Amino acid sequence: SNAVRTLPAVAADVLSRDLGLSADGLAALTGAFPAAFALAMVPVGVALDRFGVRPVSLSLLSICVVGSALAALAPGAWGMLLAQVVLGVGCSGMLM
Repeated sequence: SNAVRTLPAVAADVLSRDLGLSADGLAALTGAFPAAFALAMVPVGVALDRFGVRPVSLSLLSICVVGSALAALAPGAWGMLLAQVVLGVGCSGMLM
């Protein structure tokens, strides 16, 4: 979760150039991660109570893998936005 959250800041110059975004646009784009993270915490908490830690954490790990692949293959800003949302959902169980 920490790596996913900080990597866009470390690679901001490369991401801005590759995605064709200004610094403000990149900041808004990466803000989708904490928003998705926060919104997914309630359903993930319910799923943890209902199904247990092991299946939910394995599902969340799978979602993180998909989000990482989407981020690596993002052709533009909309692809990176989708990747940030998927990564936020996948990492949402990390603090519970």
